[in-house]
Amino acid sequence: MNHPLITGKDFIVFGLQPWDFEMGSNCKNIALELAKHNRVLYVNRPIERSSLYKFRKDPKIQNRLNSLKKGVDVLKMEEDNIWVFNPRVVLESINWLPPGRIYHSISRSNARKFSSQIKWATERLQMSDPILFVDNDFLKGLYLNDYLKSRLYVYYIRDFLLSQQYFIKHGTEMEPELIRKADIVVTNSSYLAEYASKYNSRSFDIGQGCELEAYIKGGHRLPEDMKSISKPIVGYCGALLETRLDLTLLEIIAQKRKDWNIVLVG
Repeated sequence: MNHPLITGKDFIVFGLQPWDFEMGSNCKNIALELAKHNRVLYVNRPIERSSLYKFRKDPKIQNRLNSLKKGVDVLKMEEDNIWVFNPRVVLESINWLPPGRIYHSISRSNARKFSSQIKWATERLQMSDPILFVDNDFLKGLYLNDYLKSRLYVYYIRDFLLSQQYFIKHGTEMEPELIRKADIVVTNSSYLAEYASKYNSRSFDIGQGCELEAYIKGGHRLPEDMKSISKPIVGYCGALLETRLDLTLLEIIAQKRKDWNIVLVG
């Protein structure tokens, strides 16, 4: 077995997916790998004011509210060397604002409040000079290290979010600026590494990992509702959106390869 490159360090890991996200998460998997030889503080996304009204019944929001109001599971050890933190703060919802001075002013205020919560958690864990690892969240990550002042700021890009309408409004300005500020940028594809290198020469493609045990032959039985489908089966699980997938190409393949069975799960 190869010797780990990083050992005995403290990490703050924050990204788009919280620890209790229903689906798999690159960020969570990376945190688990780091925790094999380091200590990790995994920071869940803080509540935004709009979410209090729109998604109040969501179990994740209820969990955050219990932490916020009652102090339940604010800082909890979930795995060996991994502590999950629910920040006790409500941030302002500002994506609706136009780009400009007011947006950046409130964004900085949000970052200051958020970072003070993270500092509280690192002090409780007696973390010394932690490394900040931000997974793809340039909206909350741009000013975060201005206040945390971590020894190393690592920005991880696993998805080109600027292809999505929600992120493009402020992202075309904020992500390049964050990439410039980061000490190092890591990506899961050569395409994203090339994109990041336009703004930071310390940008590297580290590849895309996977959970191999999920693909071990004989490890899983075919679901009952798929046993009647003839093989070969081409499967896809993800968003069925033109911005993320070439649906026309799939239609062409289905027409030309009628012996294939294409199963799409949105």
